[in-house]
This record gives sequence, structure tokens and C-alpha cells, in this order.
Amino acid sequence: MEVRPRIRIAIHAAGARRGAGAGFNRVLTMAKEFPELCPWDDFLFAVRPELTVDVRAAAPGAAIASPLRGLPASLRVLWEQIVLPFELGRWEPDVVFGALNLLPLWVAGKRPAYVLMVTNLLPFSDERRTLSGRARLTQEVVRWLTLMSIRRADTVLLLSPRARDLIGSRALRDKARVLPPAVPKARSGPGPARAAGEHTFVVAADLWPHKSIETVVRALALAAIPGARVKIFGRSSNEGYVRALRAEIRRLGVEESVSLEGWVERAALLAEMAAAEACIAPARFENLSHVLAEAFAAGAPLLAADIPGSQEICGDAALFFPPGDELALAKLMCRIVGERDLRKELIGNGSERYRAMAAHDQSAVILDAIAESVNGPGRRG
Repeated sequence: MEVRPRIRIAIHAAGARRGAGAGFNRVLTMAKEFPELCPWDDFLFAVRPELTVDVRAAAPGAAIASPLRGLPASLRVLWEQIVLPFELGRWEPDVVFGALNLLPLWVAGKRPAYVLMVTNLLPFSDERRTLSGRARLTQEVVRWLTLMSIRRADTVLLLSPRARDLIGSRALRDKARVLPPAVPKARSGPGPARAAGEHTFVVAADLWPHKSIETVVRALALAAIPGARVKIFGRSSNEGYVRALRAEIRRLGVEESVSLEGWVERAALLAEMAAAEACIAPARFENLSHVLAEAFAAGAPLLAADIPGSQEICGDAALFFPPGDELALAKLMCRIVGERDLRKELIGNGSERYRAMAAHDQSAVILDAIAESVNGPGRRG
């Protein structure tokens, strides 16, 4: 990136939770890469208290704004919309970057430029209607706050072309652009050894209904592959779905072959993927799944639900099955185990895809958009 005059960039990422998958990883990536790419700029990260140690380790020179530890969700939201704007005003940012769908609705003092990245499309999808109670209410509130933030923003960054259709051109107007995909750093050296006769399939997804993890459990039972097991890595985000998933595991009699591993750090996840027979991405809906790039980075074959965007990202580097079709997935699992040349081919194709994706630095594109917003033609008063 070219050196330019210094700007003060406040990153609003209070929505990220430790152990919550893509959001947490995204914030840590920004904390590490933003100061490396633009060491002449000043950065402030607004994050939850439990993330402050991670952010300080990744960006020692950055300022941090954080609410008190232990605040309930309702009071944290009030901190974001009432207290944080005063803290930002004292810091005097040139631009506020909403990294996770939301911007503060105001900032004390001189108005900064506003850049928003929409990372969560669930509030704009039909899948939100499958939720009920508090989970559905949360998505509706996030939808409203995201639309308010889009209206406030000078520039809106999207992770996929599909986001334009789901959010709507009327809301986005002429201020949206689509980012290249973010890719994790590839694993170096050989992957972990796999035990003889062991066929482990990895699923990386927080436990929500639209992730369709039950499809993998049912496919495992149908495939009946000797020595096969499924390891599911992700946070138990929806209690009702977790209960239903555990009940399905018991009903199918695969308790010894399916494990809910919870959330793990990205490095540990990539190691699990590298040692696996294959990585499975079964979700019925995604914005732009990080799991696809993570599988490529780990050198793992990929079996993916055929949803918008997946074919474009994966091409010949994955085997696809109709969303929710456990029989089709079971057949693919059997193929991966039985056709070793196919497995090697998918790994090779995934490596090529990874190199092509890694040629575009998402963090650099974001920082360019942030710098342009300060005095750019899209600036709104």
C-alpha cells in the first residue's frame, strides 16, 4: 500500500465474542494486519472485555475501548450507543469502521466518516423465519440496527454479491462494494498423521438450525463406513437446536461416532481439518463461509452443500450435494473414503483455489476503502 497522510481509524467490533467463530477470527486478523499494513495510522478497537488481551497481543500500539466486564447484553448495547460515542469523540477518529454489521448511531464532536462491513446476512434471509422466541427477536433487532447503520454509512462493504440482493439496492444505494474473500494463512509442513482405519469428518460451524448439522449426522448413519466419525467444532449458539441435535444423535445410535467439540482456536481447527478424511460444509444458508477457505488452507478435501456462492468459490475443489440431502452426502462420504485418487485431486484443486484467493488481500482492500471514505466523493453529511 502507498504511504499517505495519517488517519485515525476506530474499529467498532463490540459484537465479536470469544469463541464465536468468524467474528472473533475476523477481529484478531484486523488487529494484526491493519497496523502492519498501515503503521503510520492510529487505531482504536472497541471490543468486549474478554477480547482485550487478544487484541492487545495482536496490536500492541492500538487504543482499546471496552465496557465493564460482566454487563448483560442489554446494558452492553446501551454502552455501545451512549457511552462509546463519547469515548470515540474524545479520541477524535477520522473514520469509524463498523466491522460486524453495526455502527454507533452517533459520535460526539466532529462527524467522522463511516464505513460499514455487513458480515451477517442471516437477519435478511428467509432462514431467520425458522427461528422462534428470543433467537428470532434478536435477528429482527440486528436487521433493524444493520439497516440503520447502512443508512448512516458513507461506504458499505459486502462479503458476497448475493448480499446486494438480500439487503436490497434501495437500502444500499450507490455506496456498496464487494470485497475479495478473506483467507487464513496456509498450514506449513505435513499435516498430522491419521490412525489406520480411522475416517474422521470435520464440521466447523456454530450450532444454529440453518447450519444443517443434522444432515451430516444422518449421512454418517446412512454411510455406515467402518471407523467413521464426525467431529463438530462450534459454539452452542441455539439451545433448542443443540437439544434437537443431541436427540437426533441418540435416535440414530451414533453417540460413539459423533462428538460436539465446542469452539477451538483457528490453528487447532486447521490441524483437525488437515488430519480429517474430509471437511463438510452442510449449511443451507451462508453469507460467504470461512470454512471453504479454511479447508483449502488446511489441505483438506471439501464436501459442500450446493448453495449460492459455493460453486463460485470452490469450483472443482469440492464435491457438492443438495442442501439437506443426507443420502447424497452419504454417497460422497463413501466416495472420499473409497477413491483415494479423488481425494488427492480435490486437495490439489483446493490448493490452486487457495493460491488464487490469497492473491487478493482483503485487509488491504478494506483499508483502502476506509482511507478513501475520509475525503472521498461518497462522503455523506
